[in-house]
Amino acid sequence: MSEAPLNADPEAAVWLQTENDDGTFRSEQFFGVPVARPSLITLVSSGSADARQWVAQLREELVATLLSASPSVQQDAIPTLPDYRRIAPPKSSDRKRVLILVGDQAQPFGEASWYAHWDPVIYPGEATVMTVLRRGNFDDYFSAEIRSNNNHVLRRLNAGWWRDSIAEVAPEIFSCSEVTAGVARIFISYRRIETLPLALQLFDHLGRERFEVFLDQFSIPPGLDFQRRLGQELEDKSMVVLLESKHIQESPWTQHEIDFAKRRQLGLLSLRMPDVDLGKGLPSINADAVKSLLKTDFTAPPRSVSVAPNTIRDEWQTLEKTSLEDVIAEIKRVHAQALFRRRRHLREDLELELGRQGLTVVMPAYGPISASLGTDKHLLWPTTWPPDVEDFRTTHQAHSKWNWPGGVSRRIVVGPHSAQQPDRLARLHWLRDVSDCRLFDEGNLPALAKYLADGAKP
Repeated sequence: MSEAPLNADPEAAVWLQTENDDGTFRSEQFFGVPVARPSLITLVSSGSADARQWVAQLREELVATLLSASPSVQQDAIPTLPDYRRIAPPKSSDRKRVLILVGDQAQPFGEASWYAHWDPVIYPGEATVMTVLRRGNFDDYFSAEIRSNNNHVLRRLNAGWWRDSIAEVAPEIFSCSEVTAGVARIFISYRRIETLPLALQLFDHLGRERFEVFLDQFSIPPGLDFQRRLGQELEDKSMVVLLESKHIQESPWTQHEIDFAKRRQLGLLSLRMPDVDLGKGLPSINADAVKSLLKTDFTAPPRSVSVAPNTIRDEWQTLEKTSLEDVIAEIKRVHAQALFRRRRHLREDLELELGRQGLTVVMPAYGPISASLGTDKHLLWPTTWPPDVEDFRTTHQAHSKWNWPGGVSRRIVVGPHSAQQPDRLARLHWLRDVSDCRLFDEGNLPALAKYLADGAKP
């Protein structure tokens, strides 16, 4: 398969290929999506009528999320893409290929040689397969031939499971496709005295959904600087889930966490407890970021807890099953939107600051950004989470491919790191030095723009 198959635009952020009810395929492409990496996502059923309906429902969810990722997103049809059974990704491709196989126990997946075209062992980093299955017995989704081979690609790779709606797996598909970040990170902000049982329940269930969750009761070992560690954890996360209880304003940290989320453009969702009077919620939380809970959402009434002489507080208990699933689905939705929004704003802010200093900016739909002034030209890699090995490696490799005669040329990683603890900062500085990349914090883009405008001296 070539990098630009028939009538598909290589500048599109996402190519989406979907099986129709009659077994034919439709293909479409999306421009302007602030992705981490361009991708081809192919949705295929196991062949039953139900599985094909689930494919259609999954496509609707993916398209809706992509179209809402940015005001500039455009969607176009592609007359055709090559047959998914014959695609063999070139190892040099920048576009991630992801095959999504939607299963049905009524018609299990049979053996096929073309699965190898998507095997991540054969094409590491270039392709992968994800089975999407309704909750049930894993082996019932596969033929006897596949079940007898524990090393089969469809059995080696973890499945995406759904219970009530196949839309539940959309965040996992975007993560697997590198449309969004590979790790889903959430910070739970709460007041122990009023919402500890609910905080523990969310910590447990989000962890099972493969989210990386910060909860202070488990996440800060004794002997660490609490305030600095709190800042580091917020910097690491994509979203803050606030358990807004009646006396949450008594917590000295809550407003700090809300302000940080807004300043860094993290996702923010407030789960408002039933005893918070109408109009008495935190004024710093927008109404569209609030999900109000009802007393009937909980497994039991709140428990009265004595916190001081003559002072009683209500401690809200855990959510009942249906309400919990509804809350988890809303968290997933807000988290996915936050990833898109944060990446878009970082790139837009970077372009604005560089332009103010007179630099010429080339801002592709994805990948590194170039900024030039006179004979100097620089490559920048923005990341919305604290930079790590992969960010420095990507920047170094992309810069190494340049052929830029004369002038000054720098490779620069831009990402949040000001709140990192000394050991993490030391690691970042070591990566900076060994990769010969400059490192700038996303919270101080004017300093980066001035550094480049002044000649980017070491």
